[in-house]
Amino acid sequence: MAAAGLIGATSPSDAAIYYWQNSFPGYSQFLPFAPQRHPKARHQPSRKPVVAEKKDVKPQGPLIISISIVEQKLQLYDANGLFAESPVSTGMPGHPTPMGAFSVIQKQRYHRSNIYSGAPMPYMQRITWSGVAMHAGVLPGHPASHGCIRMPIAFAVKMWNWTRLGARVVITPGNISPESFSHALLATVKVPPQPAAEGAKTGPAAVAKSGQAAQTETAAIAVPPPAIEPRSSVGQDEGARPASEDMALAPPPQTRTADARNLPAATSATMTDAARDARPADAVRAAKLDLIGKHAGQLAVFVSRKDSKLYVRQNFSPVLDVPVTIAPDERPLGTHIFTARVDQDDANLLHWSVVSLPVPNRYVDGRGEREGRSRGRKAAISPPLEVKQTPEPDSAAEALDRLSLPADVMAKIFASITTGGSIIVSDQGIAAGETGEGTDFIVSLR
Repeated sequence: MAAAGLIGATSPSDAAIYYWQNSFPGYSQFLPFAPQRHPKARHQPSRKPVVAEKKDVKPQGPLIISISIVEQKLQLYDANGLFAESPVSTGMPGHPTPMGAFSVIQKQRYHRSNIYSGAPMPYMQRITWSGVAMHAGVLPGHPASHGCIRMPIAFAVKMWNWTRLGARVVITPGNISPESFSHALLATVKVPPQPAAEGAKTGPAAVAKSGQAAQTETAAIAVPPPAIEPRSSVGQDEGARPASEDMALAPPPQTRTADARNLPAATSATMTDAARDARPADAVRAAKLDLIGKHAGQLAVFVSRKDSKLYVRQNFSPVLDVPVTIAPDERPLGTHIFTARVDQDDANLLHWSVVSLPVPNRYVDGRGEREGRSRGRKAAISPPLEVKQTPEPDSAAEALDRLSLPADVMAKIFASITTGGSIIVSDQGIAAGETGEGTDFIVSLR
């Protein structure tokens, strides 16, 4: 009865906190208890001092959350650099926290685990659908979770209010931080200005004249005259006409027009078949390009060396994928995350930052002495733990230098990208991580 009275006397938010602290052993040391009244207070009128609420400073620009497994620390970066940091508790041995590039894909204030007997996960921010999230929890000073990232309650509440869906989360062994970046492949303006023609005149007459000239030029370019290559009599195949005969069959220059009726039948048929085959592919590509930026939401781009493709997602939904060309090299590209920020003073300007994930070492271990003893025979001396040497990956600039991306797709992406939009370049394929329905691109660090 006393507990019920206390919960009923508090505000809904206080009652919720009180409920969570009693639902999980050991949780109360990080959650404030429900406020208690003095026994004499019930007989006295309530006189609460009016205190002006101080508004907390909020981070600006795209957020990048960097989590270090070794240091058990979370650092939050905004457009101005390091904004906040906090201790964390990540996965214990046997239940490690996955490392790599993630993003916030779901947020709930009061969530219960779907895997571990409904354990409370207040102020939950999910990063994978397999059960990994950031949330408030107990911090014993060492990794102790089943894979999630636990934070102090006060910090979890603040960060829950700072972030939005799509906020970038990077989990690595050590500390990494975003750096300002520029490259010729990353546009600095969303829509480049259209250069005016030299000596151009304004007015209706000039516009009409330029339109007629454009139509004439298009007609002349649309159907180029057939190329005439003189044939040599040396090494000529049987039945081939001499060069003089080919020249005689070619129409005079003044009769070459864009009218298909004046072209040879074979040329007209070939063009018709090519146009018929190209029309559906062009229409599908144009329709998919129109989807980029059609709806409000964060854009994400993934360039995969393994797949030789560029993928585009918006609001966690696939939009487009096109083939790309990547210059071959024995060195891996590495994994680089380029994040866009729209200038506050000029909405057409873009700024970029980059985070490069470290390359994990692959360990090759021989059979140890303990294994030999367990089998009841003398153990051979096993070689020490060896690190498999892998080529050093490209830097962010070197990785972009190797890419040949379709100009029309990139122009549409840059025109539609907003603050927080990202381009990830990686050696991995799209199926290597947990990229699936309702996710941004997830790249595993393994």
